[in-house]
Amino acid sequence: MPDGHHKMVVAEEIGLAIAFVLVLIGIGATNFAPRQGYSYWIWLSVLIAAAGTFMGGLQARRRSRNWRQIVRLLGAQLAHWAAVLVTILCVFLLLNAGRLNYESTGLVIALILGLATFLDGFHRVGWRFALLGALILLTTVIAGYVEAYVWPLLLIVGLSWLLAFFWERRRRSGPALHQGK
Repeated sequence: MPDGHHKMVVAEEIGLAIAFVLVLIGIGATNFAPRQGYSYWIWLSVLIAAAGTFMGGLQARRRSRNWRQIVRLLGAQLAHWAAVLVTILCVFLLLNAGRLNYESTGLVIALILGLATFLDGFHRVGWRFALLGALILLTTVIAGYVEAYVWPLLLIVGLSWLLAFFWERRRRSGPALHQGK
């Protein structure tokens, strides 16, 4: 694996792990600081959208030098994430109308972010981003059933990320190892 590509993979992994931890914090924070929860989820959604759009743009540029294709991809991602933000705003409208409580609001928004991240990863960004979305979805469902969910989930997710990272590293370096034999 080229050194520059390896550094980019490590940077992506670190960024995705940070995004996951921030989602975990958001699920709990919505219960303890409801007024700040609104700002937090909007900020986090924009952060994940920016990361996905940036990663998708880099990958599109590597695959094709056709700027129309790249612009079309970025336009699709921006529309995708704009719809996610509007959906999150609608959840907060339901909260303010008394139709949701704060605990449910955090879980619903985490489900929205998980689905949006998974779909963006599956269709545009790549398997790491889709994995992040799947982990957010799984964690949200577990958090709905278990009160003290954070530490066991962090351990499971941390191990999952390490396995995925080393699997990807081995997959990328595999052909180079076999060429010398």
